[in-house]
Amino acid sequence: MRPPFIALSLALLTIVGCASGDEKPPATPPVTAAPVTPPPATISPAHLMTGLVLLHHHALLQSLSETPASPEEWRSAETHAELLVEAAEILLRHTSASEESWRAAADSLKEGGLETLAGLEARSLAEARSGFEHLNTACSTCHQECGADDAPPWK
Repeated sequence: MRPPFIALSLALLTIVGCASGDEKPPATPPVTAAPVTPPPATISPAHLMTGLVLLHHHALLQSLSETPASPEEWRSAETHAELLVEAAEILLRHTSASEESWRAAADSLKEGGLETLAGLEARSLAEARSGFEHLNTACSTCHQECGADDAPPWK
């Protein structure tokens, strides 16, 4: 039989040795999410243009004809700009987006919408109008280069 102090010493050494922290648990590899690819657009470009782009383009044009008089009018104009940016996102998911000219026009539409939105959020009519001109140029370019059936209606 071992003396009690030896058994106690061995028990303490075992506990201290196990809890010394010298051994690190294995590193867990970081979890990375798989990139999410949005589904392709199912709406035809013609329907997108008449149902979303033209509607909000005309409303935004009207909103920018004079300085919005109230916070609600500024917010309404911002909403129209935001929806034009969303329309550009949908256009980028359309099957025609594999064509470089299509992607460039949709990117330009998005940039013009974002510039317009930034001007509206800054409550700067001049900046919003400048962004809107960029947006108009994107539309005109697409109608010329991407083979749209007709010229943009503001021409």
